[in-house]
Amino acid sequence: MTDISRSLNPVDTLTVEVLTDDVSDPYVSKTLFAVSEFANIVRAGATTISGEALLCGYLGYGLRLVS
Repeated sequence: MTDISRSLNPVDTLTVEVLTDDVSDPYVSKTLFAVSEFANIVRAGATTISGEALLCGYLGYGLRLVS
């Protein structure tokens, strides 16, 4: 057992909620009110989009842990 694990306390329950953000994720279809990241970039005046200018992480995923 490590020093950190000795200071942890058990919980009775843990709720895990999966959160998704379809607005900022460029790989999913959008709802009618959502605007894609690419559309916002073009509206802002971009004429050329290269791989160096794009965020390569997955934006639309998170976890919410409630004990």
